[in-house]
Amino acid sequence: MNNVKNRKIYLNYAGLGTLEKSDYLTLRKFLDEYFSVGPPEVIEKYREYINKLRKEISLLLNCTEKEIIYTKNTTEGVIIASEALPLVRGDEVLLLENEYAANKVPWLKKKKDGLEIKVVNNTNTKEAFNTLLKQISPKTKTIAISSVQYYDGYQCDLKLLSDICRTKGIFLVVDGIQEVGTRVIDLQKTPIDILLCGGHKHLNSIVGVGFMYISKEIMHRLKDTKVGIRSVKAMNNDGYILKDDAGRFEDGTPNLFGILSLYLSVKRINEIGIVKIEKRNLLLLLNLKTQLRHNHIPFINYQTQGNLIALKISNPSGLYQFLRSNSIYVKRIKDIVRVSISHRSSIKDFEYFIKKTREWLNQATPS
Repeated sequence: MNNVKNRKIYLNYAGLGTLEKSDYLTLRKFLDEYFSVGPPEVIEKYREYINKLRKEISLLLNCTEKEIIYTKNTTEGVIIASEALPLVRGDEVLLLENEYAANKVPWLKKKKDGLEIKVVNNTNTKEAFNTLLKQISPKTKTIAISSVQYYDGYQCDLKLLSDICRTKGIFLVVDGIQEVGTRVIDLQKTPIDILLCGGHKHLNSIVGVGFMYISKEIMHRLKDTKVGIRSVKAMNNDGYILKDDAGRFEDGTPNLFGILSLYLSVKRINEIGIVKIEKRNLLLLLNLKTQLRHNHIPFINYQTQGNLIALKISNPSGLYQFLRSNSIYVKRIKDIVRVSISHRSSIKDFEYFIKKTREWLNQATPS
């Protein structure tokens, strides 16, 4: 285990992913060309990656390329969804209390427009999800939810939620940042109206780029919002004609550097195979849970769970600082320490993390 002692043990993929060396080299080449060749040639060369990215994401999610656009991040997608859906005064939007703020703030803003934003208050995410299902009423027009919760890793039953929303005519908006790239998501088998995802976590791209899926089934019902030069297929001084696909929500000059990074990341996932990645992740998750139980380290456990685990201890700040001093990178959130893994993670890293956590717990609560 000495081979891991003096290097970074990274267990915070739910916060920020890590860049592959091959991606770094390709991105460095882009910057070299941007400097040495310059515009317009470098722009003309790399703008094709906008469509290449759409293709790779559509393969990953089993949807059409025209249902995909690039975004800056998950928040931008939530903002677009909250403004574009055809909601009117008195319509109800359901959220969970433990949602990440990015998936709550844009909806809370809509209170000013007369929407009723109902937050299901329960810190136990599984119970909160079940309560949310019971609180669906004729007023409910949108459910906005993370498929995997950032706080404790709870993975909601998207198929059940999809079926309910289809039956009742409710828009389903899903923040997929903690699931996309770790589990199979098939949008043909599990229809979702809008899916949002940043690329900088489990997809392991650089920060400042993500994507948004908008189902072609609802495209014609969406309101004009965030209209820019890339949103239209024709315009003159009297007006404009929007694109017919998700591209109507693109705006101006694209972040080609970020798009290239996200393309490389998603392409690698497709080359490995998301089924294979999911299997690897589930095995690693089982191993980590087994080690935690064996070493009597308390954590929040769910039968269906994403690639993150919340440790329930009395002094999360103390453990976080101790682990960081030992080059182990986790995340402190509220009253827990969150450990998040990747299919690239190592069981040896788990063992070292467990050893140091147990060491700190023994010092904190001596017998």
